[in-house]
Amino acid sequence: MTHPFKAYITVFQHAQKSKPGEYFAIINGVGEIDKKLIRKYVNSVFFRDHDAQVKTEKDEFFNLNKQKMEEIAAEEKKKAEEALLNESNPTDSDDKAKEKS
Repeated sequence: MTHPFKAYITVFQHAQKSKPGEYFAIINGVGEIDKKLIRKYVNSVFFRDHDAQVKTEKDEFFNLNKQKMEEIAAEEKKKAEEALLNESNPTDSDDKAKEKS
């Protein structure tokens, strides 16, 4: 929400469904689009800490995933270099095979 709006908000404690200190609110006098924006804003206020924690966890997971992918790529590169080295020096592997037999 970027601007004030005209509405009535009725706050009450539901007799059967609520716990002590828990309240409900009914928003009256606004359209569906405005209600949706108000709900988003209110939820963002209540879940700010939770959302920050989720974002931190996602960032940590992304960094760990990136690190592991780099490790895998380095291992594959090393294996490819070893394979090329073995292909360029086939006599070494042939000599080792002859020694074993």
